[in-house]
Amino acid sequence: MFYKHDGVEESYSCVYVDERIFGVHIIRDINTGEETIYDDPTNSYLSWNLTVSEIEEELYLVWLDRIKQKRITLEAFIFERSVGKELKRRSKEVYKRIWKPDGYFDFEVYHPKRIISAPYYEDRIVEQWLTDRFIKPYVEGKVHPYNVACREDKGPVVARDRILNIIEECYQKYGTDFYFFQFDMQGYYDNLSHDVIKEQFSGMEALGRILLFNIVDDWMMYDCYAYLNDPLHSYGVPKGNLPSQWIGIMYLNDIDWYIAGREDCEGNVRYMDDGIAFFHLKQSCKDCKIKIENILNEKHMGVRLHPKKTVYAPITRGFNFCGWHYGLKKDGTPIRVKVKTERKKLIKKKYEQISEDYYLGNLSWKDVEAKLNGSYAFLKQGDTKQIRRYLSYRYRFTHDEDLYYKDREPSRKKRRKNKDTDKEKGKQNFQGGNDL
Repeated sequence: MFYKHDGVEESYSCVYVDERIFGVHIIRDINTGEETIYDDPTNSYLSWNLTVSEIEEELYLVWLDRIKQKRITLEAFIFERSVGKELKRRSKEVYKRIWKPDGYFDFEVYHPKRIISAPYYEDRIVEQWLTDRFIKPYVEGKVHPYNVACREDKGPVVARDRILNIIEECYQKYGTDFYFFQFDMQGYYDNLSHDVIKEQFSGMEALGRILLFNIVDDWMMYDCYAYLNDPLHSYGVPKGNLPSQWIGIMYLNDIDWYIAGREDCEGNVRYMDDGIAFFHLKQSCKDCKIKIENILNEKHMGVRLHPKKTVYAPITRGFNFCGWHYGLKKDGTPIRVKVKTERKKLIKKKYEQISEDYYLGNLSWKDVEAKLNGSYAFLKQGDTKQIRRYLSYRYRFTHDEDLYYKDREPSRKKRRKNKDTDKEKGKQNFQGGNDL
């Protein structure tokens, strides 16, 4: 099959030479009919000639896997009533290389506060297929091993272990005389350059590459600082779809490898647009920051370092990363990993809401366990014995009114008892005054 665009037709095939298979890329001029053949290192021929039936079958398997893992929503139920028709339509669009999301619905999240643009259910199925079949295999072999965001066997736990190991090694060599350099990108997804994205994914199989670029080209930010500084190029990807997540993972890959390759770097970790590195000298942190800014500018990447969240400081100051606060005191006491104050408030609020919903009968005990397991598993990753004890003591999950409202906090009991005693004494003194 030929893919038509910009006055040419492109196709991918293979040749058998010396008992080996080589991919070839064929470009045909639509006006003259002249063909040119190039070597194709992407092996695009493996999926280029997929039929509509083969694509539909693969999408159907993705849908089956999705309904096994996700709760059925109204949107999913409506799609299920005409699943064959919907999958057939999108299979034809994929086959013709014209598929792109039909649209997005926006909703607001608050921690941190931002607008999420999520694709509709049927488009999420295609995006899952696109990601699993093309994007993930391409990205996994290129990203830095301590780029820990949203990948299998990665995540905040891996980041925590990595950071603790680096700090321990640095402490053995330098005591507390070393520094951390932490960087964050301002308005990350809104300012990603389309040109840079296309360059980074140019080596992906052609079918996946074309569909990914359809998503990217279909989204454009006009009120971001990258566009305001350079309106001749396109910027931004939707926050809320799976391919954008992998674009975010890949986008700063060159910076990861640059930091890791510095001889003075003791170790680095990145979670999406939030990264941290450790150095013996303060000057090394300053130099690393300047070099990263140069890379962003020289490659016209659109994004820039956040002026308030990008810092370098002595390790004894402590820092926040992936929801945890890390601290190392000057006396060399063990590294403390505590919950950030903001996260602690959110967890308390969550426990209070679940406790109330269970008391009112809005949740079953199974639902309560499911909601609490995630928070408990998160808390067990750090030094949280005190907060876990407080949560188990403060919040009750019961239908009994007396037990639900019973105050178990000794400090509050004591304060209330002292208040009642003082009130009684004041009353007695007042009555004694009247007798006089």
